[in-house]
Amino acid sequence: MAISIKPANKGKLHAKLGVPMGQKIPAKKLAKAKASSSPAERKEATFAENAKSWNKPGKQSTAPVDTDRGKFGIRD
Repeated sequence: MAISIKPANKGKLHAKLGVPMGQKIPAKKLAKAKASSSPAERKEATFAENAKSWNKPGKQSTAPVDTDRGKFGIRD
């Protein structure tokens, strides 16, 4: 299952933090956003931090996969 982000929400955190799109958000700025008084900014920062670990090369998904014979998952 792919995560889809609404086009209106793409780049909001980059814009709030003054980081150009296509560049990584520095850890200090991300930490500052997580401690923000704005609930929306905290939520966006948490999402960005969690998303860092998604879709890395060589990382296998452990989520169950639906097939015609039932659900199957990858075990370590």
